[in-house]
Amino acid sequence: MLLHFIKLVRWPNLLIVFLTQWIVWSQLMCKSLRQLGIASNLSFFQFCLLSFSTMLVAAAGYVINDIEDVKIDLINKPDKVVVGTRLTAGLCYTFYYCLLLIGFTIALLLAWQLDKFPFVMLYPLFAVLLHLYATHLKQTPLLGNILISLFVAAVPMLIFLADASELFIYANERVLHILLLYGSLAFLANLAREVIKDMQDVKGDRAYGAKTFPILFGLKNSKYLVMFSLLTIIAILMYWTFVWDIDQQSRWSIGAGTVPLLLICFGLITQLPKLESAAEFGRWSLGIKIFMLFGLLFLYLQPI
Repeated sequence: MLLHFIKLVRWPNLLIVFLTQWIVWSQLMCKSLRQLGIASNLSFFQFCLLSFSTMLVAAAGYVINDIEDVKIDLINKPDKVVVGTRLTAGLCYTFYYCLLLIGFTIALLLAWQLDKFPFVMLYPLFAVLLHLYATHLKQTPLLGNILISLFVAAVPMLIFLADASELFIYANERVLHILLLYGSLAFLANLAREVIKDMQDVKGDRAYGAKTFPILFGLKNSKYLVMFSLLTIIAILMYWTFVWDIDQQSRWSIGAGTVPLLLICFGLITQLPKLESAAEFGRWSLGIKIFMLFGLLFLYLQPI
């Protein structure tokens, strides 16, 4: 049973959340603040608590998504359905609310310790938005895709908020620029993946009356949208590395950070027109996950 719960929360995605926030905290925030002669407001333990609360709200989002999509998933991917087959819906709902309760309790504790109570409201905000995504917005054209992509882009920014006042006071804008860059790349990459997943799930979505972008506008136009996202990523990477930040970039940060991302994007673009079956869309979506993993290396290598 434990393995089914672990599968339900998409543990590899949660690991990416933790690694993203750890890189932001240790390589960007702490390093930048040390150069200013001050320490982060977050201790290592507090950082772990903040990241854990973020993972819990993300995990809760995955659980409620699987609960709401069980009928569609039985058509699109029957061998991967957990809710109602390996775990009862009631047990999954209990698990969902427990994740939210534990995460919100941790967020309250951190807000009290850091004296940043306004930020604690982000937790219920994200929880409500992810619930709305799963219950209503996922089956609408682009709105749900954009919402979940914004959540992905916001993951690194949550760590920044803990030390934002110090960085703004000392006018260290580079950290913010890097986070905005990474957030933009994460948003566009996840948006492309969300649209591809909708293309992969057209059969089940259409059977239950969903109005996703591929259903309303067709696979051809959906591929154009995905290609536009990838071309925008390439343009942003090229501009950042070879124009805006050229004086800061090293051969190592370019060769091991930027170049792999560009190569993956070009590879995904060349394969995109050939995609036809659900299995092909699934393999292509895996390419975006690989892009995101290399994106962590890109973030790690950015000079401070």
